[in-house]
Amino acid sequence: MGCIFDTNVLVSALHLPDSKPRHALYVALREGKVLISFATLAELNEVLSRKRFRRDVDEEDVRSFLAALTREAEWVDVEIRIQACRDPKDDKFLELAVSGQGTHIVTGDTDLLALNPFQGIELLPLISSWKLENRNSQALAKRDGRGKPRHYRCLKMWAIFLPASSV
Repeated sequence: MGCIFDTNVLVSALHLPDSKPRHALYVALREGKVLISFATLAELNEVLSRKRFRRDVDEEDVRSFLAALTREAEWVDVEIRIQACRDPKDDKFLELAVSGQGTHIVTGDTDLLALNPFQGIELLPLISSWKLENRNSQALAKRDGRGKPRHYRCLKMWAIFLPASSV
């Protein structure tokens, strides 16, 4: 399972500890992979640099979140251009999903949701992102070379961003 999270979802995951966005991110890291590209990370960094987002989190929180995201996510080199969304700025998420063979885009953006499904990729609103928990549950049984569940390292890295009840 390869998931793409739009910028608003990731911003909410950082700002709201007990939120659906944070839980959806946690599930994607635990059961699959999160895909990012230069364009999506650049937009996230730009948005998180805005003063209005610094009321709830400080610069160190933002740096830690971005560092953890870039370590844990799978980088995708986007080599295609798609012009399908009503808002052209959202095409970068479709390009990432197609280039990285993503299975889901988690978004609250109605311009993206209007395209569901897009080339076999499911676009999930935040309410439906809970479905991620029930997909690919066999991934939990996979083990790494040290005998620990495959998601152990992800849980450890993301524990600072997750509510204690989730870890």
